[in-house]
Amino acid sequence: MLLAGLVVLLLAGAAAYFFYSRSAAIPKRKGTEPAASPTAGAKEKPAKEKKVDITAKNAARKASDAAAAAPAADHPLLLRHLRGHQGDILSVAVGADGRHVASVSADETLRLWTLTDSDMKNAHFARHNMKKGEHGTAVAITADDQYVVVAIEPRHVIAVLAIKDERKPDGPQQSFLTPLREFATPHKQPITSLAVASNNSAIVTMAEGSTDLTVHVFSLTGTLLQSLPVAQLCNYSLAVSSDAHFLGLATKLPDTKLYEFVRRKDAKGAVAASSSTFERLEHAATLRGLKRGVKRLAFGLPSSGLLVSGGVDGAFCEHQLAVRGNVRSEDPKLMARTETGLPSVDQLDVHEDEDAASVDQRPPLIALAQGATLQLWAGTRGSKPAKLLAAVPAQQAHKGAVTALAFSRPPPGSHARAVLVTAGENKTVSVWKLPQL
Repeated sequence: MLLAGLVVLLLAGAAAYFFYSRSAAIPKRKGTEPAASPTAGAKEKPAKEKKVDITAKNAARKASDAAAAAPAADHPLLLRHLRGHQGDILSVAVGADGRHVASVSADETLRLWTLTDSDMKNAHFARHNMKKGEHGTAVAITADDQYVVVAIEPRHVIAVLAIKDERKPDGPQQSFLTPLREFATPHKQPITSLAVASNNSAIVTMAEGSTDLTVHVFSLTGTLLQSLPVAQLCNYSLAVSSDAHFLGLATKLPDTKLYEFVRRKDAKGAVAASSSTFERLEHAATLRGLKRGVKRLAFGLPSSGLLVSGGVDGAFCEHQLAVRGNVRSEDPKLMARTETGLPSVDQLDVHEDEDAASVDQRPPLIALAQGATLQLWAGTRGSKPAKLLAAVPAQQAHKGAVTALAFSRPPPGSHARAVLVTAGENKTVSVWKLPQL
């Protein structure tokens, strides 16, 4: 019995060994292997990457790029853009009633825009082409809206063009430009600042920089009336008061000079009504109390005696002409200084309501710009300091430097709407309504 049991155990062991060796020789089916131990020394196979939907990824990227490039919503004060120039706009001017806007560009053209309705929604333009290789650098519209005066470089000449209105049957009134004359100037550098006295008695020109420091005065017919040397290290710009009484020169020195237009008088001591009564410019006063030089000047109404200066330090100052109508007895008084947060004030203009009742009650509206930033301020009035009314972001202004700005000045009793016009490096002229003060 014992021997029989041993035989059975031996046979069972042999059978087990036989089946175990067969199963080890047969390849295992895919997916049946046990999971590898984290501590196993065998190398793990890298997991396959998830397939990316390239089409969906590209579509998402394009949508993101389009959203970034889309223009921002228009600013609430914007009335309209005037587009058509093919180069950066270098100077802009607006007629007194806001109906005409003149602009000159590096694209060798002068455009006269005619805004045909009070909402500025419709506009026509007349184009004047310069000679090949020439372009306008400064432009002005006379106060009577009869002429456009433009400085043309590189020849340092002034051109005068007449504005002619024409109403077509069943259509709005349009304006066209008729060249009248062109005359040379003694300037040695590009003319960057130009103003026409409100009675058309004088055209005043200046070249920015430190090498051509003489201001020249011409008649509307091109006669050189006076050359005024300015020993102020560096010229920036000039401004003429709306009553053609004063000329202000913005220069590198803080002691900014004001000059008076002296006109010929008759036997009774009265200034003749003729526009050809200019006799000379003579020094009248100096702006005191400024810490650094002045980039821009702007005169308010003669009745308010306001003069605003924009500094190279980014502040603007409000000055009171000491004696309205004649400042020769005393220098203007510095009334207030306001920091704008800008590195400098590169463009500046001021607007005051012509309504006599509001001159002493409503603050002046001051527009200024540096680079792509446009700011609108309510100036000082009484004990109330200046207040920032609007700061227009670059994407809602010109997306580049604001190269020029100007207010229209509708005469008293006019139903015309006062507007602000700006121009910039994005080849666009923009028309803005004025904010509430």
